Amino acid sequence: MDEQMSNREDTIARYADGPFQVETAIAGLSEGDLDIAESDDNWTIRQIVHHVVDGDDIWKVFIKRAIGNPGGKFDLQWYWEVPQNEWVKRWAYAS
Repeated sequence: MDEQMSNREDTIARYADGPFQVETAIAGLSEGDLDIAESDDNWTIRQIVHHVVDGDDIWKVFIKRAIGNPGGKFDLQWYWEVPQNEWVKRWAYAS
């Protein structure tokens, strides 16, 4: 197996393991624990988990587009036009 294929398979395996990693990281935390942040300026654990899950939804679309249209141009301009903390509010990460 060549190195590129090995890297691709490793990347896919790590991506597929993501949900397990998140579940493991938050296992045993109470509802209250999920609302803990390092400081008032940082996101809570709950907000970070929501961000990771929403990011996964966004990237799934890009992965499908890349498979269906190799070499096509894809961008996230719509996403970067809004500050990250605004997405937290709009997508209700705190609830």
